[in-house]
Amino acid sequence: MASLTDLNEILIKAASDLESAMKVAASSKEVFAAPVLRRLSAAQVEIFEAQYHLWALEPNLLPDVLKGPAEDPDRAFEVAMERAHRAMQAGIPEVARGVLDIFIAYQTSLEHLERARKERAQLSK
Repeated sequence: MASLTDLNEILIKAASDLESAMKVAASSKEVFAAPVLRRLSAAQVEIFEAQYHLWALEPNLLPDVLKGPAEDPDRAFEVAMERAHRAMQAGIPEVARGVLDIFIAYQTSLEHLERARKERAQLSK
């Protein structure tokens, strides 16, 4: 059975392969290029969202480039809350808690840390 680390590595490769395909499509002058590029871009987003779920469950997989603190803590908090709410709606509270744990681990704004900790505490009830 594959571990979260194995799955993350597979997703990293898939994202890299998609990026290569996107470069080919973007350089093409053919009529098919624009719709193919849109679909490949959407697939890239889906891979990132899947990876984010893995990172929430296994924070040590989070790439250094995505660690904070965020330049805009308000926006970072908003995005973290959106991800946490989507995870709760999907019935995966461990991902929701993990998303907030990642936010809490890498933020320096006391106001945002306190807000995230309160939300995290609510998810543990």
